[in-house]
Amino acid sequence: MLWEMGANTPPSGCYPYYSDAMGVGSDQVGEAAKSLCDAGIPTQFDKEGSLLVESRQHRNQVMGHLGLYDRQAGYGDRTPQPVERVKPDLPSED
Repeated sequence: MLWEMGANTPPSGCYPYYSDAMGVGSDQVGEAAKSLCDAGIPTQFDKEGSLLVESRQHRNQVMGHLGLYDRQAGYGDRTPQPVERVKPDLPSED
């Protein structure tokens, strides 16, 4: 498949697919599935912990919940969110 040879996201006709990158350990499947379901994102995992990505929208929802993003995002893909920078309190040079 083209997206396995370098493209970061599968073309729209490649859904559903299993993602190892968004997956969890096999012993964490229950906890991860509950967390996603509680967030309103019903998700399935295989026995090894790979996450079943059902659509582009589902992928973006899961990535948002897990705090992930696509480094080469296209229009409508999850992108890095701005980070609020806090200026540290430095001692004055009196």
